[in-house]
Amino acid sequence: MLSGNEVIGLFGELIVLEHLLNTHSKELFDNWVGPMGNRHDFEFPMNSLEVKTTANIANNEIQVNGLSQIGRAHV
Repeated sequence: MLSGNEVIGLFGELIVLEHLLNTHSKELFDNWVGPMGNRHDFEFPMNSLEVKTTANIANNEIQVNGLSQIGRAHV
Protein backbone atom coordinates (compact mmCIF):
# COMPACT_ATOMS: atom_id res chain seq x y z
CA MET A 1 0.00 0.00 0.00
CA LEU A 2 1.41 3.40 -0.96
CA SER A 3 1.36 6.40 1.36
CA GLY A 4 -0.24 9.66 0.22
CA ASN A 5 3.16 11.17 -0.58
CA GLU A 6 4.16 8.08 -2.54
CA VAL A 7 0.97 8.31 -4.62
CA ILE A 8 1.67 11.99 -5.35
CA GLY A 9 5.24 11.09 -6.34
CA LEU A 10 3.97 8.32 -8.62
CA PHE A 11 1.63 10.76 -10.37
CA GLY A 12 4.58 13.10 -10.95
CA GLU A 13 6.60 10.29 -12.50
CA LEU A 14 3.66 9.27 -14.69
CA ILE A 15 3.27 12.84 -15.97
CA VAL A 16 6.95 12.96 -16.92
CA LEU A 17 6.72 9.48 -18.46
CA GLU A 18 3.72 10.53 -20.54
CA HIS A 19 5.61 13.59 -21.79
CA LEU A 20 8.67 11.52 -22.69
CA LEU A 21 6.60 8.92 -24.52
CA ASN A 22 4.68 11.59 -26.45
CA THR A 23 7.77 13.56 -27.47
CA HIS A 24 10.41 10.87 -27.85
CA SER A 25 10.75 7.17 -28.56
CA LYS A 26 8.36 4.70 -26.91
CA GLU A 27 11.43 2.75 -25.81
CA LEU A 28 11.99 5.39 -23.10
CA PHE A 29 9.47 3.44 -21.03
CA ASP A 30 12.36 1.09 -20.22
CA ASN A 31 14.24 4.03 -18.66
CA TRP A 32 11.55 4.53 -16.01
CA VAL A 33 13.00 2.78 -12.97
CA GLY A 34 11.40 4.77 -10.14
CA PRO A 35 8.93 2.03 -9.15
CA MET A 36 11.85 -0.35 -8.65
CA GLY A 37 13.34 1.83 -5.90
CA ASN A 38 16.35 3.01 -7.90
CA ARG A 39 18.29 6.12 -6.95
CA HIS A 40 16.65 8.13 -9.76
CA ASP A 41 13.23 7.82 -11.39
CA PHE A 42 14.57 7.74 -14.96
CA GLU A 43 18.01 6.42 -15.86
CA PHE A 44 19.63 6.98 -19.24
CA PRO A 45 23.09 5.98 -20.50
CA MET A 46 24.61 9.44 -19.93
CA ASN A 47 22.37 10.99 -17.23
CA SER A 48 19.46 10.44 -14.88
CA LEU A 49 16.30 12.27 -13.91
CA GLU A 50 14.75 12.49 -10.46
CA VAL A 51 11.14 13.73 -10.35
CA LYS A 52 9.98 15.66 -7.27
CA THR A 53 6.26 16.25 -6.86
CA THR A 54 4.19 18.04 -4.22
CA ALA A 55 0.50 18.73 -3.70
CA ASN A 56 1.29 21.79 -1.59
CA ILE A 57 1.07 24.76 -3.97
CA ALA A 58 2.31 27.15 -1.28
CA ASN A 59 5.54 25.24 -0.71
CA ASN A 60 8.54 25.36 -3.04
CA GLU A 61 10.63 22.93 -0.99
CA ILE A 62 11.45 19.38 -1.97
CA GLN A 63 13.13 16.57 -0.09
CA VAL A 64 16.38 15.31 -1.57
CA ASN A 65 17.33 11.84 -0.41
CA GLY A 66 21.09 12.18 -0.37
CA LEU A 67 23.71 13.83 -2.53
CA SER A 68 23.51 10.98 -5.03
CA GLN A 69 20.18 12.43 -6.23
CA ILE A 70 21.89 15.69 -7.12
CA GLY A 71 24.32 14.31 -9.61
CA ARG A 72 25.48 16.00 -12.73
CA ALA A 73 24.93 14.94 -16.28
CA HIS A 74 27.83 13.25 -18.00
CA VAL A 75 28.81 15.02 -21.20
